[in-house]
Amino acid sequence: MSKNNITTIKQTRAHEDSVTLDAVMAMLSGWRATKKTQSEKIPAKIWDKIFILLKTNPELQIRSKLSITSSQINREKKARLADTETEKENVKILAQPIDFCEAKQESAIPLAYKAAKAFTTTTSVVELYRPDGMLIKIHLCTDRFEELLRAFLKG
Repeated sequence: MSKNNITTIKQTRAHEDSVTLDAVMAMLSGWRATKKTQSEKIPAKIWDKIFILLKTNPELQIRSKLSITSSQINREKKARLADTETEKENVKILAQPIDFCEAKQESAIPLAYKAAKAFTTTTSVVELYRPDGMLIKIHLCTDRFEELLRAFLKG
């Protein structure tokens, strides 16, 4: 890669030419030996190299040497295609212009200051049992307990 972070076509092809089946087999074997769970997915950087090999080699040969199935390859292709489509949609969304509007104050009259009401600091704990076995346990910091009690007792 060059200093200005631009990859030329020649550099990309040179990178692709350096990928060999033996190297990918070694990477895959190393990953399989160290993976934590049986269902762990093949890492993306290994898939990148597999897809580079698939450009110049028969799929059957790659699958048999790497011990991967066609369904694994197809699943990864679909996932990458879906990621590409999502990325394209995100780019479209980000490319859309954003409309702004200015909020203007109608009058220069300041809002009235209103002090906040303080809650009562007395707490009541009430347990009520109905004849049908229902229980209500209430921790209250309010003076309006009677309304709540009536609503419960009406059932």
